[in-house]
Amino acid sequence: MSLSRLGVAFVLLSLAGCQASAPVGPEVVRHSAPSVAAPSVTAAAPTLPAPAAPVPRDQLSVEVTSGLTVLPAGEANEMFVRVRVKGLPLPASKRPRLDLALAVDTSGSMEGKGIEQVRAACKTLVDKLEEGDTVTIVTFGSKPKRVLEPITISKDTREATHKAIASMVADGTTDMGGALQVAVSHLVQKRSPERLQRVVLVGDGVPNDPAVVRAVADQAGAQKLPITVLGLGAEFDETLMASVAQRSRGTFHFVDDASRVAKVFDDELTKLGRVVARATFVELIPGPGVTLHEAVGLHHSAQGRNLRVDLGDLSEGQTRDVMIRATVGARPAGVKVEIVDATAHYQHGLTPVQLTAREFEALPSSADKAQLGDAVVVEVERQGIRLQVADQIVDAIALARAGDVKGARTLLDKTAKLAKSAAERFSDPDLSARAKEALDLKKSVASLAPPPATLGGLGGMGLGLGAGKAKMAMPAAPVSHDAALQIRGAHGRAMGEIQGL
Repeated sequence: MSLSRLGVAFVLLSLAGCQASAPVGPEVVRHSAPSVAAPSVTAAAPTLPAPAAPVPRDQLSVEVTSGLTVLPAGEANEMFVRVRVKGLPLPASKRPRLDLALAVDTSGSMEGKGIEQVRAACKTLVDKLEEGDTVTIVTFGSKPKRVLEPITISKDTREATHKAIASMVADGTTDMGGALQVAVSHLVQKRSPERLQRVVLVGDGVPNDPAVVRAVADQAGAQKLPITVLGLGAEFDETLMASVAQRSRGTFHFVDDASRVAKVFDDELTKLGRVVARATFVELIPGPGVTLHEAVGLHHSAQGRNLRVDLGDLSEGQTRDVMIRATVGARPAGVKVEIVDATAHYQHGLTPVQLTAREFEALPSSADKAQLGDAVVVEVERQGIRLQVADQIVDAIALARAGDVKGARTLLDKTAKLAKSAAERFSDPDLSARAKEALDLKKSVASLAPPPATLGGLGGMGLGLGAGKAKMAMPAAPVSHDAALQIRGAHGRAMGEIQGL
């Protein structure tokens, strides 16, 4: 073989040896290093996947505590079951933008110091709104008037809000329903899950048409639009104003003096800045043989054997207690009794995401007297009675407003006895005060009754034939300003207890 042919053969054998020693298989492709481009060519940056959106964290906790730790075997038991819903810490972030609609009473009864203090409170509230928030102000005298068209807060628009607030004057009757309709309709038309919305109603009197006010409150509730209600002074219809808050899943406040309006505004705005759960409701499913009678004092509806309790919005650290009055049927000793399954449904405070939080309660049954002797959970039983007392005071005032003074007084007697008995049982001075308050209310609730209709006579004119002497029924003597404040104060304290304020 020639030298040149030997050289070629040597090269071919060397290349074959290199190929045989290289690794083969899919791993070669999967793990191969990226090729390096020539210096004169710029390599394209690799495409990275978009980061996944953070999963919203739970913002409510649910805790269920029964009024008994052990059920007496062989007998039916009535007790309270407390479902505690609590707002958890909000992640550090900027709050959603706020859309606020103020409906402000400027009827003739607000003239003087009242309108001056409400103007000052409105100015303080608007000045605390953040840039990007929106506000509109609707006043109501004989007719609703939008003194401030919807405006987005910025350094350039604050002066316009001040001028609008300064223009408010007290005059006319009280078209509360019309103003509330304007405020609610405005916010409903611009609903956005990324923004917080709230109507704030401030009033010191009785509206021209209560039916319109209730209808608008129901509309707001259906739209998940809470109304914060401030009842001022001694003359407003406390039953109606509280029902506006309850129907819309909002909050009611009694304000005895207009100078305190700014403080309530400030507290409400602080809570809005830390809302963790929106449009919250609790679904309660009873165990076999368990009857859920009511959620004491709270807006609730029966759905078969289940109960739904509406709570509205909750803020960071806020606690709402749903106190259920329940009856558990007789069970044999030594079994585990299912009491209730409680699930809170809500929208996350910062996102449109819907979430739930759940807790379940079951209790053992026993015939052991020693075990049963220490079965009462005093904290729950005492709180249940306090809420019952508060609820009955609110109901008694509503009865008087509807003209049933006798029924109101009968209920207040029952309330005083319940509060007094519980005060002695639990050594609770607050319950003692509520017992006295109920008896004091018996003396003044007649002043809330509407004037009775004319009795006898043709067409109410006292011209009846054969009907005996016609007579005109006279309304109850007017109550003093202090007594009127006492009634609203008692109602306000009871509503505060019910709302957990």
